[in-house]
Amino acid sequence: MMMLVNSSCGQSINSNNVAKAQTLVNQAGALMMSASAGEEEKVTLNKAVDLLKKSIELNDTVNVAAQSLIICYIRLKEPQKAIDICTQWLKKFPKDENARLQRGMLYYSSKEFTLADSDFDIIKAYLAKQNPTFSSNLAPAEINKIINLSFLNVVVGNQEHAIYLIDHLKTALPKNTIVDRAYLDMQKTTRDDVIRKFTGF
Repeated sequence: MMMLVNSSCGQSINSNNVAKAQTLVNQAGALMMSASAGEEEKVTLNKAVDLLKKSIELNDTVNVAAQSLIICYIRLKEPQKAIDICTQWLKKFPKDENARLQRGMLYYSSKEFTLADSDFDIIKAYLAKQNPTFSSNLAPAEINKIINLSFLNVVVGNQEHAIYLIDHLKTALPKNTIVDRAYLDMQKTTRDDVIRKFTGF
């Protein structure tokens, strides 16, 4: 499960290159979905990487190309390259919480805890501004948002607030199966578990 917050970067797209860049992204996405396990997966993912790099050369402001490249490098077990893509993106869009969260998790899994904390501190400031309402009339999207916020707090090391959120959600919706499952997951899930689901290591 990839825990991401909403991207806040203001992206502008070069109309001269967008069609070609998007075609390359689509081709890379198809390769990523078709990649099977083992050596064949590595070959296929490297082909996707080449396509995504070409896409970014044509248009370096399309979020999906950068995100796909990060995922490719994670699947190829090349975390430093994934970190480098996050860093390049953040130079252009420093307010993109998605990329910052991803980089923080990659730093954490690479045991670069000081660097991880620098990114997580910024995400904590974002999370501190989120004040969800708890009621028995929450829509599914609102429920999922609170669950997501809870696990994001786990990622950045704010376990106490994560439990606060999920406890209040369960109190508001005691018979909701999605909330029940999230509540149980929260009881047995550690910070390392959540981050490992994203980074794979």
